[in-house]
Amino acid sequence: GFVDGEGNGRLPLSGAVPDMASSTALFSQLQSLYRARAAQDFDAVVQRVGDLLQASGRARDVIPLPFIQALCKNAYSLQVLTTRGLEEEYTKPDLAVLREALEDGEMCEAGVEMNPILWYLSLR
Repeated sequence: GFVDGEGNGRLPLSGAVPDMASSTALFSQLQSLYRARAAQDFDAVVQRVGDLLQASGRARDVIPLPFIQALCKNAYSLQVLTTRGLEEEYTKPDLAVLREALEDGEMCEAGVEMNPILWYLSLR
């Protein structure tokens, strides 16, 4: 994939410069470098996506460029979640985890981010 190849172990850059103390001139130079690298990463991701689509017998442009651009811009916030399979969830629910989540009095207070267990229970 991109991370192992063109990305040299990193996700594509979004082009945004992190907050820091700097002079205007140095910040401008750094911003130009970040944008140039983000453009290179974007081009590499577009190429890789096109190659993968073509290898699977689909048109290279079936995924719109704005979608790929949004992916590159937000790739830094991706997370891998490992969950149990659906069959295991239905046949052997982890009642201790459910009970602990439901007994947490703070999870339903206004202004507190909703606990994922509530989404799980409501969608189940």
